[in-house]
Amino acid sequence: ALAAIGGSECDAKGDNCRAKVWLWEAAKSALQALSPDGEYGIRALAIAPDKRRLAVGTGAGLFGKCEGRCMVQVLELPGGRELWRQARFAQDIKALAFTPDGKSLIAAGNDAAARIFDAATGRIAFTLGGEVEPVSAVRFSPDGRWLAVGTGNGVDPSRPPQALHVILWDLATGREARRLELLGAAVSSLFFSADSRLLAAGVRGDPE
Repeated sequence: ALAAIGGSECDAKGDNCRAKVWLWEAAKSALQALSPDGEYGIRALAIAPDKRRLAVGTGAGLFGKCEGRCMVQVLELPGGRELWRQARFAQDIKALAFTPDGKSLIAAGNDAAARIFDAATGRIAFTLGGEVEPVSAVRFSPDGRWLAVGTGNGVDPSRPPQALHVILWDLATGREARRLELLGAAVSSLFFSADSRLLAAGVRGDPE
């Protein structure tokens, strides 16, 4: 099993922070440090199905603005060599996912748009959404037909529950197929069944 852990690493005074990723190979019980380029912390990670690439999304954190410097970066594994980057995002990247065949990568976040990249080149193939709700979770169905997108930011759990959505996109047409409304702070996780017929959504925050 291979896992990635992301955050930031600062000097002794807590200043000059840089993005940092640790790659954990469970069979060897060993951590390998990677240093993606970026002045902001890691907000999202995704490992490609072939386990040879790692996607990294950065962000400025709560209430922060990236001023066009938030980044999606893909690193080669295990060495960490950069394969490509896109660095024109004004707000945090909060969710990343590769398609089951590893050919595409979706990146989404606080600007409410979900962008589909060619995972080999970094070229943006198309963009979905662009509504007012920040995106907090994404998931491709195993059969490659559907993209599920969950909304919310969860910045203040003490606030009353807000209306959240799980949106199902048909990737063959690029159109919204279904929309489910929930209550909470943010949709924190999404998961399809193996046959792509069922979708589970986890919500952060008290819905009552």
